Amino acid sequence: MKKNNLLWAFLLLGGIAQAQDWPEVRPEARPGSRWWWLGSAVDEKNLSYNLAEYGSAGLGSLEITPIYGVQGNDKNDIDFLSPKWMEMLRYTQAEGKKNGIDIDMNTGTGWPFGGPEVTIEEAASKALFETWQADGGKKSDTGYPDKRPERSQTAEGNRPPEPPYGIRRERHLPRPDLESE
Repeated sequence: MKKNNLLWAFLLLGGIAQAQDWPEVRPEARPGSRWWWLGSAVDEKNLSYNLAEYGSAGLGSLEITPIYGVQGNDKNDIDFLSPKWMEMLRYTQAEGKKNGIDIDMNTGTGWPFGGPEVTIEEAASKALFETWQADGGKKSDTGYPDKRPERSQTAEGNRPPEPPYGIRRERHLPRPDLESE
């Protein structure tokens, strides 16, 4: 009986000692989030507060997405890439580091990329949808030429059919902000 108790004691103490050797949890191992900067209407006080909250919630990274502003709050907007905007980005980087958060940025000013200089003809103003229906074992006829390379064979024969490529319907989405009255 004493041998069993001694064995359990060693196992328990060994497990506790082993648990102490876990590596530090680094920011890249924690969840991240996209952080919309509406109109880039940010200031140091609120950046500090939000980054402290995000850090204490366990976030390890934030991806800044500067995007259009909130109607009626225009006076607080900061022009994208202006000296003031760059100052806020540097401040955010420093505060992020203090709170254990990696700061990243997407590749533009939100979706869709562009700005007031982009004409309606060049704007991302349509959606493309692909649809298909496959009936088991039957070849689908889409009316579009199949430009895929020949598919390889498996030992059992042909692979199951894949969805046909090239089925596209274009639909222009309404832009009420551009419609004439």
